[in-house]
Amino acid sequence: MLLMILEKLPRKWRGALSRWLLEIRPGTFLGNPSPRVRDLLWKKLTERPPLGFVMQLWSRRAPPGFVYRQYGTSKRMLADFEGLALVVLRGGNKKTRMVARREKVKQGTGEPVAVQVAPEQEEAAPF
Repeated sequence: MLLMILEKLPRKWRGALSRWLLEIRPGTFLGNPSPRVRDLLWKKLTERPPLGFVMQLWSRRAPPGFVYRQYGTSKRMLADFEGLALVVLRGGNKKTRMVARREKVKQGTGEPVAVQVAPEQEEAAPF
């Protein structure tokens, strides 16, 4: 069984993959092609510099039950940790992104911050 996930790639690749695999969701393809077809699809998608992200997972009788390979970068990527595939989130969560943004502003490399200026105190008018 083969699963391919595409992110931010031109539509022509979706059409090319739909010849061999079923598109179960946009950018997610599932099928059972031969290893030769699997390798040809991978070669075709990775012969140019990465525009987006491609992941290929297929079943295997090894202990984790699958093998994967990926090309390009994505928010969620698999990382090998002592033979175990773990999902790594790139960019962090909302809190870490806010902290990083504040640090950039402190260093002067980020976007300008809107600063509220206290209204000037009005002078008391003599009666």
